[in-house]
Parts: sequence; structure tokens; C-alpha cells
Amino acid sequence: MMSDRPLRGRAVGALAAVVVTSLAGIVPVSGAVSQSTTEAPAVTTTTLTPSDQRARNRQERRQVGGEIATLHASDQQVRDALAELDVQLASANSALNAATAMMEAAQAEVAAAEVAESGARDRAEQIADEVKQMAIDEFVNPQTEGIASVIASSSIGEARERRTMLGVRTDQRKGLLRRQRAAIAEFAEKRKQAKAAVAAAEQAATEQRDAIAALESTRQAHVQVVAEVDQRLEAALGEAAALDAIDAQLAAQITRQQQQIRAEALARQAAAFAAAQQAAALMPTTSAPRSGRPAPSPTTTTTVPRFIPPSLTTIEDMDEVGGIYVNKLISSQFGRMMTAATAAGLVLGGGGFRDAAAQIATRRNNCGTSDFAIWEMPASQCSPPTARPGTSMHEQGMAVDFTCSGALIRDQASPCFIWLAANAASHGFYNLPSEPWHWSINGN
Repeated sequence: MMSDRPLRGRAVGALAAVVVTSLAGIVPVSGAVSQSTTEAPAVTTTTLTPSDQRARNRQERRQVGGEIATLHASDQQVRDALAELDVQLASANSALNAATAMMEAAQAEVAAAEVAESGARDRAEQIADEVKQMAIDEFVNPQTEGIASVIASSSIGEARERRTMLGVRTDQRKGLLRRQRAAIAEFAEKRKQAKAAVAAAEQAATEQRDAIAALESTRQAHVQVVAEVDQRLEAALGEAAALDAIDAQLAAQITRQQQQIRAEALARQAAAFAAAQQAAALMPTTSAPRSGRPAPSPTTTTTVPRFIPPSLTTIEDMDEVGGIYVNKLISSQFGRMMTAATAAGLVLGGGGFRDAAAQIATRRNNCGTSDFAIWEMPASQCSPPTARPGTSMHEQGMAVDFTCSGALIRDQASPCFIWLAANAASHGFYNLPSEPWHWSINGN
């Protein structure tokens, strides 16, 4: 028992084993874009303790981004979702700070407990050596011989003196054995305290791991929201391009608003990345592969795959119905809806098909002349941001921006909107809630 080494090695090993958790295993936010027009989840400002953070993050990973209908949501709903991410980031940072402080305190307690344990061990071993020497002395000069010397004394005074010395020797042995029992008890207590300190450090490591996972989850949520905001931006740019001929001022306003929302999302993403990097710095450096062989280098290729532009619809794929060009696939049902609106006393007009050739020319000017720049580069990377050709429902002839008696439908109080809301679905057309004028075959 006395030869057991201190617990520090095991404590450090346990801490490292608990903290080293691969962040790559964390489930990312769902990328699916809901078609529902349900309101976004209400913003919550409750700050959770570190031990509750992981459970909440599992729930929020399913909610933020995945359940907000990014394309259909209003600007305020998107901003509310971004504000919720702010709350999550602040909560995760707070949890990490608390867990890190707990970890540092626990490590200090482990070190102090080990020092105390080591001191108790040294004292116990020193006394054990004294007991061993006492046993040797007893073997060499047993107590029975001491009694014999008293009996053999030549005088009463000498016998009394020898008896006194014998009593002192007996008391010393008893005292030494008491000290040994006390030292063993002290060592056992210090060892118990050291084990408790290790357990506390392991718990602190678990809290820190959870906080790091929460920050990584929040970072991934920011990435997902930015990706969806980019998708929203591209859809808005396509809509603005189609709307430009009807209401150029509104088209410019839509573009500005969506670019602003994207800038806000990017700023939050940058903050989340910085926080996640600081958290990752707390993770120990991963070791080399156990085989001892260097990790394989990524394969590279200089062969550029042949790019085939998507098949785009043209004016030849359209029918003109009531002055609006729509895809031949939906012209009959669209015609029936227009006839029904006229019978209801409404004058519906507007813009439908928009030739992708104009968008290709704009992309070439704003994004670059390569096939990638024209067809694949994200809209947000162009200057100014420009939607990719073929992504707009208008370029497919599957959407219409309606006017009511010659004026664009700006709000849901318009009599034409009220009629469309009640009747369009029966003809296969659905509204994009953030744009009262925009109706398509899928609500996008």
C-alpha cells in the first residue's frame, strides 16, 4: 500500500481521455428547407447551466435552420432566427467559461491532494522504517533479557534504574506503534481526497467537453443559416430581376434588404467561428497514426471535368395567356384561373416568363466569363450578387408576379390577393408569403 504511486498520472490521463472528443461527430443542422409557412419558433433567452447545454443543443440543432422556412419566412422571422443564434452562442460561451474555470480549479485540487498524499506516504514509510528497526532491536535484545538484567542487578538502586529504563523502552515502542497507525490512517484519508479530486476533475472535463460541443454545434448552425440565407438571397435576386420591368424600385429594395440580412448572418457566423476556434484550442493535439506510417496525402488531379450547362426553357416552351407568358405545361390551368378572376370582376395582369439569356449576360458581367462563374458560382460571390441562370421560377415559366388593375399587389389587403388566396390553390398556384405579388406552382 505504501509503495503506490501518486494519482496525478491517472488524473491527467483521465482528463485528456474525457476532453479529447472528435467534433466531426456532432450532427449538423438539417439542411432541408421546409415548404411550410408556419411561423418561426419563438426566441428564448433562458441561459442554461453547463450540464443542461448538450440536451438543449440536440433540440436546437433540429430547430434552427431546418424548421425555419428560409425561403418563405419574412425578413423579421429570419432576423429572429439570427437573434436566437446569438442567444445560443452567448449561452455556449458562458458554459465553456464556467467549465474551464471548474477544470482549472479541479486540476489545482488534484495537484494539492497529490502533494498531501505524498507527504502522508513519506511520513508513514518513515515510521514503518522505525518500526522495522524496533523489531530488529527486539530480536537482538528481547525484552525478556531486560527483565533478567533487573533481577540480576547487584543492588536495589541498580534494579530500580534498569526497571525504569525498561519502562521507557516499552512506552517508546507503544508510542511508535500509535504513530504508525495514525500515519496509515492519514495516508488513507489523503488518498481518498486525491481520488475525490480526480473524480471532480473528470466531471469538470465532461462539462468542458459538452461546452465545446455546444459551441461547435452553434457554429454549424450559423453555417447552415448562412447557406440558407444565401439561397434566400439568390431567390430574391432572381425575383428582383423578373420584377424589374414591373417595379424597378421594389426590385432594388428587395435586393438591398436581402443583402443586408446576409451581411448580418455573415457577421454572426464570424463570431461563432472565432468562439469555436478558441474552444478548439483547449483540445489536445491529436497524435500521429498508430501504424507509424504518415497519413496519406490527398490525391489531386489536373483534369478539369467537362461542364455541361443545364437545359434552359425558352420562349418556344411558353404560351401567352392574358398577356402573360407561362410554361406550356401549366398554361391551361393558368388560363382557367385568369378566366375565373375576370368573372369575379378582377383585372389580373403581370409578368411571367423571363428569358434566361438576360441573366446569363448579367452573370457574365458580374461574376466572370468562365462556365463556373456563369453557371455554378454562388450568387453571393458575384459583384454585385447575381442569381444563377435557370434558378428562378420565372425563368422556367412556372411563376407570375401579379398586378391588380395595373398596380403590383403589394399587400394581403389587395382584393386580388384575397381572391387568389381563396382560389389559386385549386388551380395549382401558391403564394410566396414574403411577396404578396409572387405566385408559382410550388410557392417558391
